[in-house]
Amino acid sequence: MNFDHKLGIRITEARYKINRMPEEVARMLDVPLARYIAWENGVRPVKVNELVLLAMVLETTPNELLDWEG
Repeated sequence: MNFDHKLGIRITEARYKINRMPEEVARMLDVPLARYIAWENGVRPVKVNELVLLAMVLETTPNELLDWEG
């Protein structure tokens, strides 16, 4: 399992925790639904600036999404 796939799993888990649908999160991020789904599926890398916005919308931190301790 590669890095993008693991990140996608954590993005999905974070979305479940805040009880949102993918369409809602994509709208909140102002990105196409296909891009958001690709992030969750781990088939499209997430840029640093996108990661920060994702964390804010998903009510978590970039470190949590990246599974970094610190």
